[in-house]
Amino acid sequence: TVGRYANVSYAGLVSFLKGRIEDKRVQEATDHLLQSGCLELRKGQRDVHFVSLTEAGRSLKGSLEGMTE
Repeated sequence: TVGRYANVSYAGLVSFLKGRIEDKRVQEATDHLLQSGCLELRKGQRDVHFVSLTEAGRSLKGSLEGMTE
């Protein structure tokens, strides 16, 4: 989801995934990906923080997509 959409806020991510994944799981996954350097928080307009993929995150995403082919 973060890779597909630019400027995804954490609240927007949770809202988008609501009903598909428990909020707690989204938080745990996001925390893990932030700590491992696959995601980063960037400050946007009006001091809103957005979640974005880092180069490591794009690499991980590519390798996971390759596994499903």
